[in-house]
Amino acid sequence: MSIFRNIVAGIKQGLQYKRVAFYIFLIQLFLSLLIGVLSINYVNSSIGSSTNLMKIIEGYNHDVFQDLLRFESTGWSMIKTFISLIIFVYILLGPFIMGGLLSCYHHTEDRWQVFWSGGSRLYFPFLKLNLLILFCLILVGGILSTIGFFFANYSLANMLTEIPTIVAICLLLFLLILYVIHIVSISTLAKWNMIRTNDFLIWRNFRKAAKVVRSRFGYYLMLGLLFFVLSLAFALLCNTVINCVSESNFLLMLVAFLLQLLVLFSRVFLRNGYYAALVHSHPKESSNLS
Repeated sequence: MSIFRNIVAGIKQGLQYKRVAFYIFLIQLFLSLLIGVLSINYVNSSIGSSTNLMKIIEGYNHDVFQDLLRFESTGWSMIKTFISLIIFVYILLGPFIMGGLLSCYHHTEDRWQVFWSGGSRLYFPFLKLNLLILFCLILVGGILSTIGFFFANYSLANMLTEIPTIVAICLLLFLLILYVIHIVSISTLAKWNMIRTNDFLIWRNFRKAAKVVRSRFGYYLMLGLLFFVLSLAFALLCNTVINCVSESNFLLMLVAFLLQLLVLFSRVFLRNGYYAALVHSHPKESSNLS
């Protein structure tokens, strides 16, 4: 199957599992609203009675945010702590979400019972695998960050322009994106194999999945890059459409809010389509995982 046909097939399969996408959307929305409510209370208590609030509503205002960070550091520290806690909670929920999604794909059923059963049964094996993936990401991210830090210090001190620093940082970010795509491909195929074979040995499945991804290294990178570009283009398009809503009254604000929810829901479909494209990209190679 060609890469473009596989992308289309993956998106189609993602769109077929509407209930699963809705469950994932609700989980993400709940965590996002926790941060949003705290942020609204922080901003409203600080500048809710001043004209600075209108400056934020009209768009990003650097001076207002600088004043918030300078004079309301306690509230901002609370938000940063809460965001870190939410990220930690999402890391804990990630294995359940992925287990439920892939179980529904495996059983070809879009039902809550299958989602819950798969997420619960596969939670701990997937959590262990996720910790291994997280370690790989932290290791590679740390190496690239160290390289970028030393090169930036050297270039800013010894070169006449900041262009080499900017180019180097962009290159390192691109390499990090490629590595994330690579490790996500390995992680997804390893989890898919666990479901198909009931083999929950983490390291063995990781090595087998890595072998499959390395055998078609360019293909999986291109697949991930195309979905990444597609996701960015979709986000930019939706942001442009939402910005066309003036939000001059409550009804238009409600319309803009509902459009944002629709965008978030659509991005869940797109991400699910990427996972579907991964696990079904090469049936022959996927079967060789076992």
